Amino acid sequence: MRSKTMTQDTRIRTAPDWMAARRLDRIHSGLFLFVYGFYAYQICPILEAAPLWQLLAPVAALFVVKDAASAWFRRAATALPLERAVRRLFASDFGAYLFLGVLVALYNWQVFGSPLENGAKVLFAYTVLGFYAALDLTFEREAQLAEQLRGEGRSFPLSARFLPYQSKFALFSMLNIIVVSFVVTIVVLKDLIWFSETTIDHERAQLLIMVELLFILVVLGAYILRVIRQYARKMELALSDERDGLARVAAGDLKSRVPISANDEFGRIAALTNDMIARLDGALEEVERTRDVTIKALVSLSARRDSETGRHLLRTQLYVERLAREIADTPRYRGVVDEAFIRRLKASAPLHDIGKVGVPDAVLTKPGRLSDEEFAVMKTHAAIGAQALAEADEALGGSSFLETAQEIALSHHERWDGAGYPDGLAGEEIPLSARLMAIADVYDALRSKRVYKPRMTHEQAASIIAEGRGSHFDPDLVDAFLRVETVFDEIARRHDDAEDDHQGAAVA
Repeated sequence: MRSKTMTQDTRIRTAPDWMAARRLDRIHSGLFLFVYGFYAYQICPILEAAPLWQLLAPVAALFVVKDAASAWFRRAATALPLERAVRRLFASDFGAYLFLGVLVALYNWQVFGSPLENGAKVLFAYTVLGFYAALDLTFEREAQLAEQLRGEGRSFPLSARFLPYQSKFALFSMLNIIVVSFVVTIVVLKDLIWFSETTIDHERAQLLIMVELLFILVVLGAYILRVIRQYARKMELALSDERDGLARVAAGDLKSRVPISANDEFGRIAALTNDMIARLDGALEEVERTRDVTIKALVSLSARRDSETGRHLLRTQLYVERLAREIADTPRYRGVVDEAFIRRLKASAPLHDIGKVGVPDAVLTKPGRLSDEEFAVMKTHAAIGAQALAEADEALGGSSFLETAQEIALSHHERWDGAGYPDGLAGEEIPLSARLMAIADVYDALRSKRVYKPRMTHEQAASIIAEGRGSHFDPDLVDAFLRVETVFDEIARRHDDAEDDHQGAAVA
């Protein structure tokens, strides 16, 4: 999943693709037309006497007009601040149903002579079902808008005013109780009057009353459950965003942010989470800067006693990073070589020869090849460096960066066939970080001029690395090196020692 910092923007800027909400709006219109036609045609004796097409055709035409008006309101909303746009669209949807209810009531009164009390019932039905439909559409648009904001890396603007979820649920529950109670009461009173006046069989009349009540309760229940499902969906998405964001942070991605998709409690939680992540990121950056400065100080100390330049340290750092990235997606190392591993490897690479500060000057700065006894002394630098880093690691209470630095310092002279030093490790006994460093260190030594040898060309150095496949070096890493050898050559040319003084450049 991509990680990007969420930025607040109070306007929609680009028109959302609200096609799903538009389709849902049309479904509501169709269902509303069916419910109205079925109930009015079956219940109202005056309307029942009229042709069904004459009852429904004007209503259908009004819904077509409403659909066109809704499209205009959606376009107009793109110029509004996000929170106002959401409220404006809810108001337009709800207001459209109210207006349709008035028009239909007036139509029935003028055309069919329907009494005003029946018109009031029609208006009430349009009001109640229109409110549930408008809520459903609002949640659908909010979900689509939240998805768009995520994709654009933006956040829903937060304000101090919002209705808490517990208040929303309490109000919605009270509204449902009032609506259901009121509707059932009206229907029961109407049916009691009709029951006392009807001449049909009482058992059939009771059955018709029960069917009517069941129909009303099913319709209301379906709308209520739909709105509750949308509430649950919104909460589920918010919790999923929060969970995924924290999972990315736990995996070491402190640049990610939790999407803020609404001005509510979950938006506040997301904002607080993002603030916490930002603070952690800032603290980590400060620690990394401190670490880098410490590394530079240690490297500078080492460089003052060694013939190796700062550019050697920079080159080997760039080599191991490129080699690690090359194997990151291979089946053998996928999931092992991740971004955190590469960061640790790159940061600790300049410390691979830090133990040379413990080697006597007579050996370390000798202008020529070392004797066997002198080389034995030189080989102690691996253990000296690892021990110094281990003591620092213990003082810090454990550090993944220093653990990697220890591995590299101790084992980058080990060989795949077990003939290296200081411990004679072989194969995968050698830590991966040290196996990577071995190729980078040997390649750079071959490409560098020393008092006892001339520099080699890239082709010569690459040939020697290839010859060491399975003996000196990990075969898989040699294969990876050969895939990116031109990058190694480019790094060597770009950071040639001839372009720097003996003290070296600062390590990146």
